[in-house]
This record gives sequence, structure tokens and C-alpha cells, in this order.
Amino acid sequence: MTHKKNDTQERNESQETFEAMLREKLQQAVRTALVSVLEAEVDAFIGAVRYERSEQRQDYRNGHYASSLGTTVGDTDDLPVPRTRRGGIKRRYSSGIIAAGTIWIRPLGRCLSGE
Repeated sequence: MTHKKNDTQERNESQETFEAMLREKLQQAVRTALVSVLEAEVDAFIGAVRYERSEQRQDYRNGHYASSLGTTVGDTDDLPVPRTRRGGIKRRYSSGIIAAGTIWIRPLGRCLSGE
């Protein structure tokens, strides 16, 4: 009996380790995707990519501010959200995702919770 308990305990620990590693990798992937989307959105809003000179330019970049965003895979702290000088982009970010502070990733939640 002791041997079976140890095997079961080792499997459970192994499963927990795997799920923690998977969750961490997914958090990194979500963060990378969000940063890419936000940067692309600013490029589109401004009308020029970073350091590009363009007659179509509407505004200029003005650094970043840190924001936290809750997801079903965990919180994304210190997400670098780009700013513009005139501030017009703040109202447009990803259909309000940053303003709302939460994004749901349903398939992952089902995968890890067994639903």
C-alpha cells in the first residue's frame, strides 16, 4: 500500500509541476501577444512605426505606463502600455481590454480545470 501511495503522490506532484510550468509559459505567451497587439495598435493610430518619419503621422509616442491585467492564466503585472503625446490612444486600446482590466482565455481554463 505504501508503494502505491508514493506512486500516486509522485504522479500528482508531477502533474502539478507540469501544470505550473504550462501556466507560466502561457502567461508569458499572453504577455508577449498583448505587448505586440498594443504596439501595433499604437503604430496604426499614429500612422507610423517607431522612429519612422511620415507625412501621415497623427501623433508621437510618449513612453509607456505600467498596467496590470487579469487573465484566466493569471495576472499580467507591469504590462508596458504605450502612450502618445496627445493621449488619444488611451480611449481606443484593444476595445477596452486594458481599461476593463480583465481578459478571458476560456480554452485554457477548460484544459487545466478538466471541464
